[in-house]
Amino acid sequence: MKKLLLLLAAFIFSMNYAVAQDDAGDDTERPERPERINDRRLDKQLERIEAVLEGDISELSERKLAFLESKRDFLNLQIDFRDALRSAISDLGEDATDEQRRAARSDVREQFADQFREFKEARRDKIRERRQAREDAAEEGEG
Repeated sequence: MKKLLLLLAAFIFSMNYAVAQDDAGDDTERPERPERINDRRLDKQLERIEAVLEGDISELSERKLAFLESKRDFLNLQIDFRDALRSAISDLGEDATDEQRRAARSDVREQFADQFREFKEARRDKIRERRQAREDAAEEGEG
């Protein structure tokens, strides 16, 4: 047990020393990364996507452009769903029971269920197509 603890302490010390040495003598320039956007609100995401789509889209591949358009449509659907949900709950008033709120939420979910299902099926179809294309390319490469 004593040897194990000593080995573990030596390992941790050496790792800390190695990491400190990497940071201290590193004068190489690293490529700049784009700043991460931490705002996860749907409306902000939608604004960023629309800004990209309104800009110069000639640099975007067809696949990326299709992804952004699909994501924009899905975000619009999510925003509509949340607005309808807020509206249904606010129409009940503050004196509504939990059961009435649950019923209102389930009604709104039923209204949007078909649209969400269509998105889900379209996404699955695209995944199947890409998987089939990869398998076809692999078979051509082998044969």
